[in-house]
Amino acid sequence: MKRILALLLLAGLPAVADISLNSYVLNPSFEVPVTICCNFPSGWFQGGTAQGDAGNWNPSDFPAAGLVALSGQQVGYINNYSGESSGDYWSLFQTLSIPSGMVPGNVYTLTYAVARRADIPDAAQFRVQINGNSTYAITSASTGSIAVGTWHSYSVSYTAQAND
Repeated sequence: MKRILALLLLAGLPAVADISLNSYVLNPSFEVPVTICCNFPSGWFQGGTAQGDAGNWNPSDFPAAGLVALSGQQVGYINNYSGESSGDYWSLFQTLSIPSGMVPGNVYTLTYAVARRADIPDAAQFRVQINGNSTYAITSASTGSIAVGTWHSYSVSYTAQAND
């Protein structure tokens, strides 16, 4: 009888969903604007904003970097070797439009990849953050653990709060 009671109590709990945020990101492979050769435009012109020396770039046009884009031809970049400038992280950021808004208790996950260029092999710190209205989730790491010229996948998850 105790087993049945436990199952009934669990069945009465509200369902919690794990939602991928990747489908809500505009221009996720940084294809706009199209860049050529050694052009590093600062800014993320479609879908988001850049702060500092950051934007989109085609690594195939610069073989010394030793990188190939994972999706499409271009990648997002942040050219700051220490991971920050004057205490502020250089960044690419975007406000996502989720049609129904964030549902309290649901988990929202963003999956992304980070690479280490062959021509600038120095390790750099990075972080990825999901902001709610009053709280946030963050992952941070260093490119020092990534082999030069390769990509490493990461993810960050955020559990929505009542005021999100």
